[in-house]
Amino acid sequence: MLAAAPVRRTNTYNPNTPRRARRLTMIYTAIPVVMVFSLCYAATRFEDLRSIFRHALYFGGWLSFAILLVIGIMELIQWYLR
Repeated sequence: MLAAAPVRRTNTYNPNTPRRARRLTMIYTAIPVVMVFSLCYAATRFEDLRSIFRHALYFGGWLSFAILLVIGIMELIQWYLR
């Protein structure tokens, strides 16, 4: 009987990665999440395709602004506590 090959587990978090690269990865991950969330939210409110896209664009912009505002406040607090 053959032994199974050992499973090599890789850690996706690398502490040597620069902070800016980690932030960009999180931002690039957040963009599709905001798009999908705003489209689904708008689709539950409207039936007309034009209204869905208009509301999704409005809601996506509002949600992105809120996320950036919270990130900015957290960065200010982090900078202040250093």
